[in-house]
Amino acid sequence: ESVITLRRWMPFSRRSEITDDLIQQIKTLPDDSAHEAIRNLKKPKQFVKGTGGHQLTLPVQLTTPTTHAIISAKALLDSGCVGSCIDRKFVEDHQLTIQPTALPIPVYNADGSRNQDGSITGFVTVRLKVGEHAEIINLAVTKVDSADVFLGHDWLKAHNPSIDWSANS
Repeated sequence: ESVITLRRWMPFSRRSEITDDLIQQIKTLPDDSAHEAIRNLKKPKQFVKGTGGHQLTLPVQLTTPTTHAIISAKALLDSGCVGSCIDRKFVEDHQLTIQPTALPIPVYNADGSRNQDGSITGFVTVRLKVGEHAEIINLAVTKVDSADVFLGHDWLKAHNPSIDWSANS
């Protein structure tokens, strides 16, 4: 009954995410986290992998909050990617600390289909340096092709950088 009720409340595009397993996960959360998780389900899809058509690769530096180790990485600016993320293998190779998400976050391909690599279940917090700009950022951990980090539409919208697509700068 919970599944049916929640599906009726959800936008059509997200209804397939509501399963008995998801309901059980929500029930294990503290009340405020459960309410937040349900509110987040009502929002538009959170992460979409881009098609590769509107992107620019640039060198960045990541600094870990615990050891303060500086790690060089390749970041891809991708306006087709909704949320900023970091490659799972890169995270493992550099032993970055993964913090769990309250609930798995589904990943969708640009065509709207669910991504076969699965949902996002964790994120890392790092200091990201792009040129002279530095900030603390949470990056979702997922499989990322063609770069270590994707700086998606969320990052581009927040920073509104000047980009010369012709000169790749």
